[in-house]
Amino acid sequence: MKALILMLTGIILLATTAQQARGNEINRWNDVTLSGIRTARLTPPLSSRALAMVHIAMFDAVNSIENRYSSYATTRTVGQDYSPELAAAAAARHVLTEMLPLQKYAFEYAFKATTDRLKGHPRAAESIQLGEETATNVLHARIGDTAFMNSDIGYVAEPSPGRWVPTFPTFESPLLPLWGQVPTFALTSGSQFRPQAPPALNSAEYQAALNDVLTLGAKNSTVRTADQTEIARFWADGSGTNTPPGHFNILARTVAQSLQYDLVKTAHMLAVLNIAMADSAIACWDAKYAYWF
Repeated sequence: MKALILMLTGIILLATTAQQARGNEINRWNDVTLSGIRTARLTPPLSSRALAMVHIAMFDAVNSIENRYSSYATTRTVGQDYSPELAAAAAARHVLTEMLPLQKYAFEYAFKATTDRLKGHPRAAESIQLGEETATNVLHARIGDTAFMNSDIGYVAEPSPGRWVPTFPTFESPLLPLWGQVPTFALTSGSQFRPQAPPALNSAEYQAALNDVLTLGAKNSTVRTADQTEIARFWADGSGTNTPPGHFNILARTVAQSLQYDLVKTAHMLAVLNIAMADSAIACWDAKYAYWF
């Protein structure tokens, strides 16, 4: 029953976003990916990984045809008589189906809209195969990530001053304690830019920071402005939303559309953006669990 509900919800969401999506095929599948993220209730780190993998696959597919940039995970090039739209759609569909199999039929529904529109293309079959090949390359490269997805592994409750512990009212487990060890997309490691340790609990620096949290974060704060409250609510992106990585994708698409980016440039921009955000999440989680602060 749960699988059926997820499937039907995804189809409804994708039908809506397919009508609303503006711009090229890259933007359309960005919408499809965000719908999948919301339906699957992915956490922000998993959301950043999904977006990076989908957009790397799409970028490599269209760049194999246009050969305008350095590719990420493939060295193959083909003739410009291939369809970059079909290749991008096939790449995204394949990655999403492997990552979110309960939404398979929703992704097939979105893919059919592309193939119906471009069914007369003389190299349709080859273009689809190209997209699937680039997707397979990306999936193979990231297959080891699943070892770091267990939420409870690596957590030992050690209540002590300055150490994070689950808190009232839900006492939730720590989120993905091993995520900082995930192989990065572009950085050398999650610890490459690890920040210094937090200040000592008895230091003036720590007291000043704590006072900021207490005065700005209080429910009835008289210091926090209305704009700051709205900003906090805007970015409070938990499971079931676009998550912060998704928000940045929507902002980036708005910029790309205003600058009239073509399909290839859009694919490149969103791939680079999502690689950066995926690595930022890994680096952030490395620091979180290096200090448990």
